Amino acid sequence: SFGLSRYGESLLLVDANYNLLDSVEVPALERDVSYARANDGSWGYAVYPTPGEANREDVIPAWN
Repeated sequence: SFGLSRYGESLLLVDANYNLLDSVEVPALERDVSYARANDGSWGYAVYPTPGEANREDVIPAWN
């Protein structure tokens, strides 16, 4: 099972040699709020979460 803390944390994607491929700082989230990558590569809040499916295009930008 895989999950992230709703209080926020770092997520790192590494290859078999532990080379960093990608990373994101997931902010603290309210219940039933999803954080997703938009088609343009930016991160934001998913208007309609899609667990187990591709993200939809309607992602609200996260202003850091």
